[in-house]
Amino acid sequence: MFTITTDKKQPSSVHHLNRGVDLYIHIPFCKSKCDFCFYISVTGTSEEERFCYLKALEREISARWSAYEGKQVVVNSLYIGGGTPSILSLKQWEVLVMILTRFWDLRTIPEVTVECNPSSTTQEKLGFFKEIGVNRLSFGVQNVDDSVLAAMGREGTKDALPGLLESTRSAGINNINCDILFGLPGENTASVVQSVDVLVELSVPHISVYPFTLQAKAGFFMRMVCKNALLLPAYLRIAHYQEAINRLLEWEYLRIHTAHFGISYRYECIQHRNYWDGGEILGFGVSAQSFVDGCYLRNTEDLNGYVKNNDNILSISLSKKDQIRRWVFMGLTKKLRFHYEAMVDRFGLDSLTVVKEGLERMDREGMLSKKQNIVQLTDKGMEHSHLIPILYFRFENQNYLRYALRIPEAQLSKFPET
Repeated sequence: MFTITTDKKQPSSVHHLNRGVDLYIHIPFCKSKCDFCFYISVTGTSEEERFCYLKALEREISARWSAYEGKQVVVNSLYIGGGTPSILSLKQWEVLVMILTRFWDLRTIPEVTVECNPSSTTQEKLGFFKEIGVNRLSFGVQNVDDSVLAAMGREGTKDALPGLLESTRSAGINNINCDILFGLPGENTASVVQSVDVLVELSVPHISVYPFTLQAKAGFFMRMVCKNALLLPAYLRIAHYQEAINRLLEWEYLRIHTAHFGISYRYECIQHRNYWDGGEILGFGVSAQSFVDGCYLRNTEDLNGYVKNNDNILSISLSKKDQIRRWVFMGLTKKLRFHYEAMVDRFGLDSLTVVKEGLERMDREGMLSKKQNIVQLTDKGMEHSHLIPILYFRFENQNYLRYALRIPEAQLSKFPET
């Protein structure tokens, strides 16, 4: 029997903490399309096309923020992702900043992050980022074995990485994240260890590790066949991912979230934390996602349609029960745990009944452990965390899983009947 005790009294209604809002800006441009990338991005765009996109971005922010700012919320963080934001020229960055500062004072936002590709990050841009209020950079390193990256259509940056990190710190930006991706074709255990060790030896304070997943896109498989790239079997991809995690733990990095490790908790990404904790996020740009007032929103994924003012926005409203399910599985899959009293504060004492059956199944299968107010994943639970929203929490609105989490219909049908 899955039981948790609490001294909390029943709130009169669902309690929404006024924790402000987090902002996301999507820049979809890349120099080249990496074979492992499934995000919305485009290559070969002209200067004019990029400026047209920035104009469309300004139009969208103006239309949507004017309705939202009446709530007088605090902006917790700004995250500029992609694509490759660092591919923008300094002139384009100046235009983007002029747009953003029409609506927000970047210097007052606690955390401003820009995603960068090491190959398009220059000393000039680093100085500009610092000047406008950027205080966190996330570099997409992916792997320090340049031959592995070359096989996937990506430029290697191992030799340039030490100088880049030194320049970043010289510019006054010390909150640095590096992404690494494991399970790529051509990879072996030695390259996994090397990728981790190089970043640790360069004193990167926050390292994100992601498993390479094969998604159902025929074009990807055809490209791999043409390149004669050997796709690693699932068990090896998982083994390499786990090897990277174990190596980071050996280096005494803290496991802040499922895929995020830091030398201390102060390097935790504010936007990630707030979003996974049920906070509101406003996303702007093609394919950008938002979660506001219990509603999931996603902009059109058609770049031309977005630039031409196509208001085709996917909107999925979640009932209170589905919001509870989402909050619990986000806590487990992203933060590895959730605090029961925090759920009561937000949704009421009856919230446990909504997720009790799923939690009991996970408990019986050895995926959970309970300690007073905290429910957290075991090692087995962490290994199978991707199954949690599919197998353990039946959503009233399956469209949220289908479109927001991009879970195929075939997998959704595997949920056991109750």
